Amino acid sequence: MGGDYVPNRDIVIIKLGPDGSTQWIENLDTGFDDYANDMIQLSDRDYLVVAQNTSVRIGPRQTKLIRISPLGTIVWDKTYGESHDDLTSIIQTRDGGFAAVSFYGQILRFDPDGSMAWTFNPYAIEPEENRLTSASDIAETSDGGFIVTGMLFGADNQTENRRDLIGGIIKIDQNGNHSWTMSFAKDSIEGVTSIREIGQGKGFLATAVGSFGRDGNISRSNLPVYAILLNPDGSVVHASSIGVTGNLDRIQSIAGDNGFGIIFVDDTVINGYFRNSPVEVSLDTSGNITRTRSVNASTVISWTSDGGFISAGFPRIGQPGYNFVSMDETRYGGDGWSHLHVMRFNNETEKIWDHDLGSGRVWSVQKIFQASDGGYVILGHKENFFLKDTGRE
Repeated sequence: MGGDYVPNRDIVIIKLGPDGSTQWIENLDTGFDDYANDMIQLSDRDYLVVAQNTSVRIGPRQTKLIRISPLGTIVWDKTYGESHDDLTSIIQTRDGGFAAVSFYGQILRFDPDGSMAWTFNPYAIEPEENRLTSASDIAETSDGGFIVTGMLFGADNQTENRRDLIGGIIKIDQNGNHSWTMSFAKDSIEGVTSIREIGQGKGFLATAVGSFGRDGNISRSNLPVYAILLNPDGSVVHASSIGVTGNLDRIQSIAGDNGFGIIFVDDTVINGYFRNSPVEVSLDTSGNITRTRSVNASTVISWTSDGGFISAGFPRIGQPGYNFVSMDETRYGGDGWSHLHVMRFNNETEKIWDHDLGSGRVWSVQKIFQASDGGYVILGHKENFFLKDTGRE
């Protein structure tokens, strides 16, 4: 038994049918530690996973792209060398290739076969305060270029001997050349979290979070969330305060012809517990809020084609529902595990079904989305060190 950590996570992909029944499960295990931050479905119905692999918990990681067929078989698995950086988000481009961003602000462009086309190094941007130090989202623009959100280095704060991280957006062209940087230094924005182009070159919808409040008036758990409409050159048209959050990784947005939608996590404390529930905000084309509503679901959630939601999560001791994204090993069911639940909601946030997928398959859930066949895909991870230590391999 023993309590030594075995650095061996597996990537787990679960494909569900439209009714929530399990169609297939694929474990991606190279024999070392495997982790994935994002997964998308491609135009030909294949799936693409952006992953990292390492033989040790702390140290250089290998960046990987793994293409998977609609039936769950690996089409190809490509490795791009060692790095201390992780790819965090990936999209398919109009030419069938891919574009991704890394935690430390790199932008990578891939051909359709997965070969590297070019990389953009944010440290090439001058002046220094306009450099991207962390990237959160990427979108292709109608001119063939890309728009990327995240944090900028900001100005050098000599009084406190540090740099003030500032929310920002950079635009690059289709060949990886820097076009412009939009800094929110004067707006108390500490991070721009997601972005979508509006129509064909009409501008952008961005989401952002306010400053952490170094004066002590704002804590990490109540950062203001903003919806921001931008002109094509990045200048601000309209900004709306839509709520507060402490979960920067779970903010997502969609842009349509008749308005916009944003999901963020409300993690205010109620009766000693974090509420930890997603909130959807709808806005009109001018950026004005038209509706705000909570969904009694996990923070791993996405929209469905009918305007409803699909969500996956685990129970947590002392709280109703399945609002948590990782299994709590202190709360065991009859077989010694917390069970993963998948929940489907209609467009009125009413629960249609709740399926118990059992225990032991997945330790944590990273993402869930609706597939082109009307079913659903879960991206998760299994922690083998816990399985080994408890004899449950």
